[in-house]
Amino acid sequence: SLGTHAGAANVDLGEPGSWTKFHSQQAAIEVRAAQKDDAPALHLRYNLPAPNQFVVAGRDLQLSLPSYYEFRFMIKGTGKRNNFEFKLNDSAGNTFMKAWRNFRFPEDWQEMVIPSRDIRYAWGPNPKARLEAASRVEFAIVSGLGGEGEVFIGPIAIHETDPQDEPPVPQARASSTANEENHSAARAVDGS
Repeated sequence: SLGTHAGAANVDLGEPGSWTKFHSQQAAIEVRAAQKDDAPALHLRYNLPAPNQFVVAGRDLQLSLPSYYEFRFMIKGTGKRNNFEFKLNDSAGNTFMKAWRNFRFPEDWQEMVIPSRDIRYAWGPNPKARLEAASRVEFAIVSGLGGEGEVFIGPIAIHETDPQDEPPVPQARASSTANEENHSAARAVDGS
């Protein structure tokens, strides 16, 4: 559920028991309650004892998303460099994700800002799906260097952004001095 104030919507983190957890065979994860400036936060303790291991904490919810937005949350933690993933699922079973490779959790609280343009389709039944509403949020830690660690996350907020703040989509262009029709520079970027 959401609470709205000053153009932002706070994501209700709920109780630790409202988060489901799953992991690869040898890995382990615990979900606990924490606080950040009197606001609820998550405390995830994990162990990735071998290569190709993962842990995931997820929660079902209902989030309507504006056309342009960004997620913001505070984060800190300990542990070796691993891959950190923020995932959103829609009701059709599509997963959208922002991933940080070889990520080391900061020792002190740091704000993470994820613009909507950085949350990309990852997998699911419709590769052309657009994320307009989320039915689940997940945080995953995937083996890089592995090991034990912990991460504190929260509070999480969604901020509507102005489309004019979005950078323009890059356009590929090509030129050539070749005069032959079959060697046109435009063919290098149009897929033919």
